[in-house]
Amino acid sequence: MARKSNLELVYPELSAAMGAYPIKSFTKAKLSIVLVDLLQQLDFTFNGSPEKVITFLVKKGDLAESTINSIDAREVKLYTWRSKDEMTILSGLVNNSYYSFYTSLFLHQLTLQIPKTYYLNFEHSKLSVANKTERPALTQENIDAAFSRPQRKSAKHYFQGDKKIVITNGRFTNEMGVISVNNGELSYRFTDLERTLIDIAIRPSYSGGVTEVLRAYELAKEKADIQKLRNYLTQMDFIYPYHQVIGFYLEKAGYSEQVQHLFASDQQYRFYLTYTIKNPVYSTKWNLVYPSGL
Repeated sequence: MARKSNLELVYPELSAAMGAYPIKSFTKAKLSIVLVDLLQQLDFTFNGSPEKVITFLVKKGDLAESTINSIDAREVKLYTWRSKDEMTILSGLVNNSYYSFYTSLFLHQLTLQIPKTYYLNFEHSKLSVANKTERPALTQENIDAAFSRPQRKSAKHYFQGDKKIVITNGRFTNEMGVISVNNGELSYRFTDLERTLIDIAIRPSYSGGVTEVLRAYELAKEKADIQKLRNYLTQMDFIYPYHQVIGFYLEKAGYSEQVQHLFASDQQYRFYLTYTIKNPVYSTKWNLVYPSGL
C-alpha cells in the first residue's frame, strides 16, 4: 500500500477545522491565510505552499473553484467549502462583506422579482470615520444642488454568467443590523429587515427605484419593527434628513399615524425622495419633493 502523504495524515483534522470555520467562500489570498493558520493550530508543519493545500482539497472534492470576472476582464478565483449555493459563493469576493439593498429585499421576500444584480457591501473602517474632519454645515442650497445631480454609484462590478455583482463601500455602522445565515450549504450575511428598509430608502437606485421601495414598505407592514428602525436611523446619524423620506414611505404604504409620528420631527429643510426628479410633486406633511405618479 502506498504511503500517505503528510496532507493525507492531517486531512481528517483539517477537514473538521474547515467545516467549523464560519466563512465558506474565499479568494485565493484569503484562503491561503486561513489554511496556514489552521495548520499551525493543528501543530502541523507543511513544507509546501498554500496553493498545494488548496489543490489537494480541490481534488478531494471539498473545495469548489469558481471564476468571477471583474469589469476590466480580470479573473478572480473563489474557493467555496462544500457549497454550490450562489449567494454563499459570491459572498467571498470581499472580506467582511454582507448583502444589502435589492439583494436583501429579495432575501426578505419583499420583491417578486428575481434579481440578476447582487449588492455586496463592506464598511469604511472606524479609523477612517475618526479621522474625518468636522461635518459640513447643512444648507438648503447644498441639498438642492446635491439632489439636482445623478446619484453616485459604485464603479466596482464583477460578473458571473448573466449575474452582476456590485461592490459598495458604505459608511461605518459597526455592522448594525447585519445577520448571518449558516445552515448547511448556506453561509453568508445580509442586513436585517429594519436596516434594509433604511438602506433602500436612502439608495433607491440600488433597490429597483422608488416604486419598488414603496412596494417593499407595503410588504413589510406586518413584519417590520418600526421603533427598531427608528433607533437604527438615530444611531446612524446621517447629515441628511432621511427621516422625512422614511416617514413619506410609511404614509404612502398605509402605516398608522402613530408610526408615522416617529419620523415627523425636525423638518427644517426641504428634502428629496431621490435624485434628479422629473415632474416633481411636493408633500407639505414631510417637506419632501417626490416624483409624480408615486
